[in-house]
Amino acid sequence: MEAIVNDEKLKILLKEAILELIKEEKELLFSLFFEFFSESIEQIGLAKAMQETKRGEYVSKEDIMLTLKRKIKDEVAV
Repeated sequence: MEAIVNDEKLKILLKEAILELIKEEKELLFSLFFEFFSESIEQIGLAKAMQETKRGEYVSKEDIMLTLKRKIKDEVAV
């Protein structure tokens, strides 16, 4: 028996597979999204802090990271 799959059938099969994956691995996907989102916020904050450093006095990386962690913690708590 020969399997013939056209573009529309393939598109439907892929959508179904992705939806099934999302349903089955919801917790893992949420964890990955949260990690990505947290990292993005950290990078944006670090960039802003670096811009501020150019305009003012020196700020250590440790101070920046502590401030960012506090902000992320506050955002998650809301």
